[in-house]
Amino acid sequence: MYTIFQIFLGFFLGFVIANFVEWNIHKYVLHAMGKKKGSYWRAHWSRHHKRTRKGDYVDTDYQQPFWFKHRQAEVLGLALIVLCNAPFAALLLIWWPIFSISYFLTIIGYVFLYYFIHKYSHINAAWGKKWIPWHYDHHRGRDQDQNWNVVFPLWDYILGTRIKYKYDSNGKVIK
Repeated sequence: MYTIFQIFLGFFLGFVIANFVEWNIHKYVLHAMGKKKGSYWRAHWSRHHKRTRKGDYVDTDYQQPFWFKHRQAEVLGLALIVLCNAPFAALLLIWWPIFSISYFLTIIGYVFLYYFIHKYSHINAAWGKKWIPWHYDHHRGRDQDQNWNVVFPLWDYILGTRIKYKYDSNGKVIK
């Protein structure tokens, strides 16, 4: 019973923390820093958001491999999430190994989930609009500085940044 609790707690905290880190990176790194000229993260705002606005949420860069020039920053950011969590998980491995393993595997799983959900949604806009409408709203809604989460809008709801939009048949926001 104690082992099941540790596994569940590791999964739960891993998901909540990864979701919070995703929210923060998107808001403060990709947008706040990304809007500044000369920033390493500039392509997120100047290229990704521009392309999704013009391409009705589709960004053809996602048809390229992950090492493609304009996708490297996203992959680097995801790798940093895993690397930053590794010392914490390693430290806990000594005292609470089952928790540590489930926590770290959840972080890794979340990063892969993010990568594939984000990529697929920008290749198949209809799928993205149906299955992750909060991210569709982030790109297509009036305010692109809301709806920070991609995988699941947990922290958008907690922090009040989840804004829902309605669209007409042409994909335009209804007032």
